[in-house]
Amino acid sequence: MAKCSQCDKPAVLGDLCVDHYYKLQQAIYLQSSMVAAMQNLLAAELDAGTGYLVHHPRIIIPPPPSIGDNVTFNNINIDRSTVGAINTGILSNLDVSMDLVKSKGEDELAAAIKELTQAIYDSKEVDDSFKNDILDQLQFIVAQATAAPENRSTGLVKSVLAGIRSSISVVAGLLAIWDRVEPLIEVAVGIS
Repeated sequence: MAKCSQCDKPAVLGDLCVDHYYKLQQAIYLQSSMVAAMQNLLAAELDAGTGYLVHHPRIIIPPPPSIGDNVTFNNINIDRSTVGAINTGILSNLDVSMDLVKSKGEDELAAAIKELTQAIYDSKEVDDSFKNDILDQLQFIVAQATAAPENRSTGLVKSVLAGIRSSISVVAGLLAIWDRVEPLIEVAVGIS
């Protein structure tokens, strides 16, 4: 099977995988939307120039293309219904950090972080503000694990690790996962 011209995934549409084809469609949509918006602006200026005696037609700009009901980063799957409540920027940063962890050959750590992130996101026992706070702290920790040793803030990492443990101790399921993740993070950051 042919591979995507942009990555190692199988090519499904032309020489692109589904993800890259979707990105191409988004880029085409943005270009078309800008052209349509400019044409609408020119039509409005023509209308104004005639004293609004003539009304030139406007182009209706359709909504952007989307895929299904879920957003999937490389590692984390989130439901679109809560995209506004959960900070997807944090999830995106975590996703990139997990890829960096994998590239360093620490697949076990990446899998553990993925499991914890997904469990935090899926938890019904805590509110979205709590989830955002914990995921933000976790993103900091993972970024520290991927940073060069001389650029790590080990004192801050220790404090954040303790803060995460304290915060998630109210949710038994999360604490059980954290007990597996924390030692891996400590080794990756170099504080054990």
